[in-house]
Parts: sequence; structure tokens; C-alpha cells
Amino acid sequence: MQAFHITTKDYEEGRTYSIENFEGFSNYHQSSIDPEQQRINDVIDDCRPQDAPSRKKSFYTFGKLEYCLGFVRNLDGYKVYQVEINTDIPHPMSLIDFINTHRNLLDVLAPLYWDSAFAERFSVKEYISTEMRIISRISLPPNNCIDRSLMIMKYGEDRQLCYQLCRQMGIQI
Repeated sequence: MQAFHITTKDYEEGRTYSIENFEGFSNYHQSSIDPEQQRINDVIDDCRPQDAPSRKKSFYTFGKLEYCLGFVRNLDGYKVYQVEINTDIPHPMSLIDFINTHRNLLDVLAPLYWDSAFAERFSVKEYISTEMRIISRISLPPNNCIDRSLMIMKYGEDRQLCYQLCRQMGIQI
């Protein structure tokens, strides 16, 4: 599947990268330093299907360029790449933030991260992959205000889906 990856790392067009020899910064790898965040990702990974990549060893991508551009506050120092990844299974990105806010729901909600039918209801989806081939580097716009505003709005709608799910499951928040 074709997707978009935002990073501070320089990648070579046409080259395929494997997470097995990844060297560089990513938001996930940086957040893994926090023991509570690491516990959340451990529980979510424990629920994953056998053929699914681990959240601990994946490249994170978006299916839409505007979400990739809206992901960061300031584009300075970032690069965006159009990539080919070895998966097409979406994951609800806002579910992770929702779990971070409501950690007591971790065990109940963690399996939903892997449910692609559930993920389809969300606007902002992340795709995790163990490999990515760089198709091209995309020129960045002068600013990402519109993309950031769009992502914040869509992300808010996705957060409401998480609340709605909890109500449907009879979970008190």
C-alpha cells in the first residue's frame, strides 16, 4: 500500500528500509522511554494477531498526506516521504491517546486497536509496517496550519467515537 511517512531522518528514494536495522528518531521510539507508555504498548502488542507487526518495531505512516503534514506543530526539520509499505491494515490512532488518558480502560480497549473493521470508522488512521520503500520525498508547504487544523478537527471527531464506544459497552468514564 502507498502511504506517507514524516520524519527528521533522510531517506534515499528507491531504497527499502527494514525496521530491523532502523536508526533514527520516531515519536514511538522516543515515547518508549516512558515506562507507563511502554506498558500500554506491551498490552496492546499482547493482543495483536500473529501476522501483525509489533507496535514496538514498526514504521508509522498515514494513508493521507494532509494527516502526515498535520501531525507536527512545525514542519522545520521534517521531511515527508511517499512510501510503499507491506501492510494495508488501518489502526485508530486516537484510540492510543484515548487509552493514555483513560489508562484504567487499557485491558478492555487494547484489542480494538487490531480490529480493522473498528478502525474503518475513524478518520485518522495509522498504518504500521516492518518495511517501507521510499517512492519519493515530497516538497513541504510553507506552513501546515490548514493541515494541522484539519487533523485536529478529525482527531476530535475520532475521540468522540472512542467515548461513544465506551457508552455502547456500558463503560463509565
